[in-house]
Amino acid sequence: MGKITETPEKYSISIFEKYIFGIMGKKAIYYELTKLPNEYSIYIDIELINVVIDFVVIGPTGIYCITAKSHEVTLGYNGVELTKWKQPFEENFLNQANSEASILKKYLHIKLNKYFDIVPVLVFTSRFAKIAFDLEPINNVFVIQNKWLIKLITKRPHILDINEIKAIENVIQ
Repeated sequence: MGKITETPEKYSISIFEKYIFGIMGKKAIYYELTKLPNEYSIYIDIELINVVIDFVVIGPTGIYCITAKSHEVTLGYNGVELTKWKQPFEENFLNQANSEASILKKYLHIKLNKYFDIVPVLVFTSRFAKIAFDLEPINNVFVIQNKWLIKLITKRPHILDINEIKAIENVIQ
């Protein structure tokens, strides 16, 4: 056995739990996304500049930048940021989702010389998360539970034609 140089107390079990819940949450989203019609493409862990986007979905209804969250909380909104049980999160998830969407938009503009609207989506995968925002964006971000993901993506108007979709897919791959 190797020499142990760090004590286990230094590492919080919550870090490990967050990691495991994060993986499980991403798998839940992936499973849900596989229910999309064939005209949609799903990309996982897209690395752009200094960010990794959990999922990018491209299809006739647009481009979706999806961020996975596995928190088991009652979500609220204080006019600036999302809250958990009426307290702000440690990080601003709305800013994170908007920032990732903005980076993707700039990347596509550089590669294709065209601006595309990117739909930022925060998906809370825990069935215990309480969300009461329906399918209305908050600060331009859709905040939903996993079970609403397909409806959000497929029920929006078609805005991309097949040539645009193919061009975007070629750049993302």
